[in-house]
Amino acid sequence: MTVNSPQAGIRARMRASSSPVFLIGLHMHRRGYDIEIPAMTYASDVSEIESHVDRGDLFVHIGGERRRFECRHWERTSFTCRRDFPHPHFFVGNIEPLNRATDLYAAVQLCKETTHMGIVMADTRPSWYETRFFNPLTKREEQVYAVPIDLVAFKPLVID
Repeated sequence: MTVNSPQAGIRARMRASSSPVFLIGLHMHRRGYDIEIPAMTYASDVSEIESHVDRGDLFVHIGGERRRFECRHWERTSFTCRRDFPHPHFFVGNIEPLNRATDLYAAVQLCKETTHMGIVMADTRPSWYETRFFNPLTKREEQVYAVPIDLVAFKPLVID
């Protein structure tokens, strides 16, 4: 694998994606919840991809049940609340992984500064809609689910 190969880019994005998982996990842990963060594994080639499909970012034990959270960091978007959110809708995540996540409890997006988060509960799924946007990290257009902004809970991320 070369430094500029597609696999190298995927691995770099996967490594970077662990920071929001741990920050949100710490937030929940400090509130008294047991958490699980699955190991990150990589396929050595395309033939192994099915053995390395994402099975969840973070699991939080709430009310005696294991709840799946998908966690992301929006490195270019600042927000603290609905009032200052800069877009007309809130991206929940890429369509394919969310369609596989039949056990999803919530999708959580951290703001650029990692001080606040937007939380979309899975029970709002009937209100999700498909849209496309150009992802500057992958440099391609992606199909994502979005949700009306009034269905997002904005909260401070508190880890101290």
